[in-house]
Amino acid sequence: MGRPRIDLTDQQRDEALRCAEHGLGNEAIASFIRIPEPSLQTILRRDKEFKRDLACARGKAQAWGAAKLRQMIEAGDGQALRFFLARRWPKEWGRMREEREVHRVDVTTQGGALVVPGVVDMATWERIYGRGPDSVRGDQPSTEGDDAEDDGGQSDS
Repeated sequence: MGRPRIDLTDQQRDEALRCAEHGLGNEAIASFIRIPEPSLQTILRRDKEFKRDLACARGKAQAWGAAKLRQMIEAGDGQALRFFLARRWPKEWGRMREEREVHRVDVTTQGGALVVPGVVDMATWERIYGRGPDSVRGDQPSTEGDDAEDDGGQSDS
């Protein structure tokens, strides 16, 4: 024996359409009209007219949202414009931030008294200093055994 057939009352249909006009999805609509979501899916498969009405109501919500977004863009909201472009044309506008390699950089004074840790991306570093951060970092590879560096007479030999 399966579940009992659920038919919507006129009030539930009207509430469902109002919910769809506000942009709610099937799960929220079913919850609002107090039926299980799988039952709503079954009703939509069975009742093509209700399915079309629900789709029309969702279209109204989308049109309202698009109009509001358009108002924000026309008012000079750059974030709204970027959002619109990224959603409408994701291939061209979807990833507006370029991926950059990031390095940790320790900056010290001559005497070593001040250390300022920071995160700087390579493009910015090279634009400012004209070279990579490895050329100025204090944690360079050891030059032990290298005759070019004077140890100030501290060696054991």
